[in-house]
Amino acid sequence: ITLCHSLIAARLVDELRLFIYPYVQGRGRRLFPHGTTISGFIPAAAPMAFPGGVTLVSWTAPASAARR
Repeated sequence: ITLCHSLIAARLVDELRLFIYPYVQGRGRRLFPHGTTISGFIPAAAPMAFPGGVTLVSWTAPASAARR
């Protein structure tokens, strides 16, 4: 998780894709700590819901969106 934070902060990430599962663990490290914002990214596509409640969300950096 620390590596993810470092890569995002250094602007080395072009796109974020997260599968969100409807499960609460209660402990562990968060990918995005409370109060963290994902600045510099815009939604790449509408969220996609799958059976069982899993949701795919994705964001892209504006510079990478222009290259497509």
